Amino acid sequence: MGIQIDSFIGNRLSNEDYADVFINQQQQLMAVLCDGMGGHNGGEVASRQAVEQLGDLWKTTEITNQDELTSWITTSINRVNAAIYQAGLEQSDLAGMGTTLVAMFCLEKTIIIANVGDSRAYIVNRQHQVEQITEDHSYAHELFLRGEITKQEELNHQQRHMLTRSLGVGRTIEVDLFQKDLTDIRYVFLCSDGLSNNLSESEIVSILNQDTYSKAEKSQALIDQSYKNGSNDNISIVLMDMDQMQEGGS
Repeated sequence: MGIQIDSFIGNRLSNEDYADVFINQQQQLMAVLCDGMGGHNGGEVASRQAVEQLGDLWKTTEITNQDELTSWITTSINRVNAAIYQAGLEQSDLAGMGTTLVAMFCLEKTIIIANVGDSRAYIVNRQHQVEQITEDHSYAHELFLRGEITKQEELNHQQRHMLTRSLGVGRTIEVDLFQKDLTDIRYVFLCSDGLSNNLSESEIVSILNQDTYSKAEKSQALIDQSYKNGSNDNISIVLMDMDQMQEGGS
């Protein structure tokens, strides 16, 4: 399918990341990655629940156009959010659990990216340029967007990991949506912040441009470089080679 999924625990006691891909009734792909948070096993439960519930909903759909898709994404992510929120209310050991969510939906000529939190989606085009598609929903990033701090100050801000938006913390959630024409895209990848906090865009491009590497080797190299650069978090990645996906390759 042209897809590689990897997840590593890093220097943590548990892996609160979860990722998977799903196909609907029209053979359209959804890839989704979540990074959970919460006491006890709450983070693990929230991320898995978000991925699996959204996947179950996607598998039954027969989406035919972009307007239908964007409406479905917002409605379905809110449905999943409400279920996680309710579970946290009803089960004391899951109180306060939540999760980020980033997902890619692939139509014939277009991809739609959905985002809540600070897990990211990137694309690499055919000119070997990388672009971060999503905006982090973090306190520090919102200060940067308002012009109150510089980009460098954001990177070092003590509240850079404090989320301003995540699934499971309220009854409803606002979802960011991004559309990209598929024509010029070679790679799309989703990742948790264990990778994105410790890997520069130049490092990403350098690794993905290694033509002798398989997808699995490229994914592993991205993760290895993140740990080499100092990450001690869970790291998950969904790497999609759009050429292989369109060709039906593995």
